[in-house]
Amino acid sequence: MIHPKRDFLIALAILALSVCAVAYAAFGPGQFETSPPRNLAAAVGGLGILFGGIFSLNFWRALRLASRLARGEGVIASWTIPPDQMRAFLAADARLEGPRNLWRPKAEAAQRPITISFGPEVIAVDGALHSIPSAGMQSMRAVKLRPWTPPMLEFSTNLVTTRSGVVGGLVTIKSLLRLPAPNLQQAESLRRYYQDILDGQTIVAPGRWTLRIKIGLWGAVLGLASALAGYLLSEATGWRADDTSGMVSLLLLIAGPLLVLGGLLLALIAWRLHGIQRGRA
Repeated sequence: MIHPKRDFLIALAILALSVCAVAYAAFGPGQFETSPPRNLAAAVGGLGILFGGIFSLNFWRALRLASRLARGEGVIASWTIPPDQMRAFLAADARLEGPRNLWRPKAEAAQRPITISFGPEVIAVDGALHSIPSAGMQSMRAVKLRPWTPPMLEFSTNLVTTRSGVVGGLVTIKSLLRLPAPNLQQAESLRRYYQDILDGQTIVAPGRWTLRIKIGLWGAVLGLASALAGYLLSEATGWRADDTSGMVSLLLLIAGPLLVLGGLLLALIAWRLHGIQRGRA
């Protein structure tokens, strides 16, 4: 769950601070190679620009999606749950065993109508967004309908993340997103729609993963060019890092292999998710 506007502004702030850190590393006082503060600023700022840029782009897209849904664009279904049905839903949801609901409304949510808008791969619930693509690091794996009062749609989701601790690696976190529906007919119609997506009968954003495969491969090519340019520039400057040219060559040598590795990894992951999206995995 994300709050698009808040999270976008936080990511932009991180990106701006990181740019300032890299500027200090490049033009700050003292010699770069003998200045720990400048070295630290370069490392932290570089990482901040990488991740701040990625998150800014991601949350900007989420902000656009939220705005489109608010205008009614791309909405598959939308309904408002009145307070009495919200109270019944919260009571039923609290009785269920297993993983907690990903949507955890505040207590005051039961005192006012709650609007829920469904897009092909995102759900806007009371100002927050839940992403439910059929393939991705976070994805929808199943959808079911609980015919209660009010009816309840339940999305099973997977989130692939890194494992913390001594032994690293990836781990899949299984979660549930449960939402109330006004009646069985609307809930069942929406359930069938998302089931068709899971079965590969309805393809949302058909070019998403093929585009990422191309981006990954081009990133790898640019990484090779960056590493080569950094090597040639370092040769020309005598492998010095105490001036602007030396700083640029060092950054190119560092960024090149990272781009190659990241680009190939992105292409491989996108190829795998492309198959999942089409119900082949």
